Amino acid sequence: MRGWPEIGLSCDASVFQINAIETEQPTPTERIDVNSGDLRSRGVEASTSYDLLRVWPVMPGSRHLTVFVNVSILNAEFTSSRIPGRAGKVSAYAPHYVLKRRLTMQGVRGLKLSLMVESVGAQYVQNSDAPLGTTPALIPAYTVADFTGQYSWGKHCRVEGGITSLGNHPYHSRVFRRDARAGADARVLRGRELPSLSDGLERWGRAGHAAPC
Repeated sequence: MRGWPEIGLSCDASVFQINAIETEQPTPTERIDVNSGDLRSRGVEASTSYDLLRVWPVMPGSRHLTVFVNVSILNAEFTSSRIPGRAGKVSAYAPHYVLKRRLTMQGVRGLKLSLMVESVGAQYVQNSDAPLGTTPALIPAYTVADFTGQYSWGKHCRVEGGITSLGNHPYHSRVFRRDARAGADARVLRGRELPSLSDGLERWGRAGHAAPC
């Protein structure tokens, strides 16, 4: 469903369900995927944006101050599996929610400035919902803010720049094996590399935060 209730305001909402075939990696050194079960992903996604400057009709149409919000709610679980105990588990890297907020200003002397804040729910590191070696089973929920800027002059010249993770708050978005050995430790992808996710979580906890259960 999509609509434009008034000038400067847009809304979008959708409901989805995706049925997929679960695959597994037979051994730590093989990359052949084997069909082992069924995965169902369903949820809702909605977004809205509003150009605040449209409230004042005297404002030039080339100037914009736009607020954008997007939220997605996801339920992804295995409905059947040949792997014992897998049915009913939550799929890896499938956070229950993702919330994005963005404020963008453009049209003032060639400038375009944008601030994005994204919140991501906790997510499992593998389909078994179990720890990966010394790495905890769950990547904690996190919120990160990014700032981007763009300046244009003439018809063909433009310069862009940005700052990711304003405030430099530690967060983790993904885990991957250090090597192909069974039970090998894992590393995280988060802008700069940590020795392991468990080390990062330990420092995160010492900062006064509690990891989700």
